[in-house]
Amino acid sequence: MKAEVIFTKEVRNDLNSQTRRLVAEDKEDWAERLIDEIEMAATLLRHTPLAGAIETRRGKREIRRLVLRGLPFLVWYSFQARSKKVVVFRLFHVRQRRVKY
Repeated sequence: MKAEVIFTKEVRNDLNSQTRRLVAEDKEDWAERLIDEIEMAATLLRHTPLAGAIETRRGKREIRRLVLRGLPFLVWYSFQARSKKVVVFRLFHVRQRRVKY
């Protein structure tokens, strides 16, 4: 299966915020790695959209989380099987408090 991966405005803002913070902490290499990890996650989700563990379920809607392999970050996403779309909507540090959906 080949799904379309869509990044929402919120996840783009999260990525921008996290990379700015990493650069401010003199962790430019981490900022670059985070961008690479997001690209690798998109490739994985494009081919295996159910790869992430279920974070929460409401009716038929599932929110899944995928922990990035090389850095302590995770993404929240949902897979819309009918349209074959993966919508990535949040990026968090693993220790970061998360909003409820």
